[in-house]
Amino acid sequence: MKKTCLLIASMFLVSVLLNSAPAFSKGKKKRPAKKPDISVFDMSHSEMFQPANDGPLDYSAFMKLLKTNAAEVAFNKGRITARSLDMARTYILAGPTEPLTPEEIDALKQFVKRGGNLLVLIQTSAPVARLTEAFGVIVSKVVIAEQADTINGQAQDFYVTRFAQHDVTDGLKKISVYESWGLMPRADARIVAATSENAFADTNRNRTLDKGEPVMTFGIIGVCAFGKGKVAVLSDDAPFTNQHIAHVENKKLAENIIKWFRQ
Repeated sequence: MKKTCLLIASMFLVSVLLNSAPAFSKGKKKRPAKKPDISVFDMSHSEMFQPANDGPLDYSAFMKLLKTNAAEVAFNKGRITARSLDMARTYILAGPTEPLTPEEIDALKQFVKRGGNLLVLIQTSAPVARLTEAFGVIVSKVVIAEQADTINGQAQDFYVTRFAQHDVTDGLKKISVYESWGLMPRADARIVAATSENAFADTNRNRTLDKGEPVMTFGIIGVCAFGKGKVAVLSDDAPFTNQHIAHVENKKLAENIIKWFRQ
C-alpha cells in the first residue's frame, strides 16, 4: 500500500514538474508589456486653446489625427510629475502660457531619457524657454518676420520652404507659420526647418524691418534625440490648430512627427 501511495505521489510530482518545465527548460522569458500608445495633452499651464474644443484655434483636428494613427489621447490637468507621465508615450505641450517649474522640467527630461516623446508647440517663448533649452533648442525672446513668402502681406505670417533631411520633414515642400519665434540649436539638437536668410527679429512687433533689427536665418522646427526618447519643437503653435492644420502641408508635418515618434 505504501509503495502504491509513493508511486502515485511520484507520478504527481513528475507531472507538476513537466507541466511547469517549459518556462525554464526552454529558456523563454516573458516579454515586458509594450507601453500603450497614449498621447497626453498638458492642460495645467494655462493653455488658451484646448484639444477637445472645435474653435478655430483649438486642436480637435490634431487630436483626431492622433487617434487616426492608433494613439489613445488623454489629458493631464495637474502638475507634471513622474507619476503623471507614467502612462504617456508622447507628451504634448500645446501653447502653454505659464512657465514650467524646475521640477516639471526635470520630470520631462527623465521621461524622454527613458524613451518618451515630447512635442512642444510654442505660443509664447518665455514659458517653455528653459524646457527646450534642456534639450538643446534655444528660443528667441522676440517674434520673427519675413521679407518674402509672406501670407496676405503680413510679415509675421509666412511660408517656410527650407528643410533639412529628416523623418519629420520627409516630403515637405511648404508649411505656414503665424507669429513664430526663432529657434537656434545647441549640443545634439538639430534645426530641420528654417526661414530664409532675409528673416528678421521684429523687436518692436510693428511687422516692418527697422534699423538695428537683426536680419538672419532662424530655425522653425528643432528636433533632438535625448537618451532613448525624442523631442520635437515647433516655434509656433498655430500650424496644428483647426484653422491652419489643413493649410499647405501643415497636416503632413503633423503626420510626420507622429510617425517619427512611433518608430
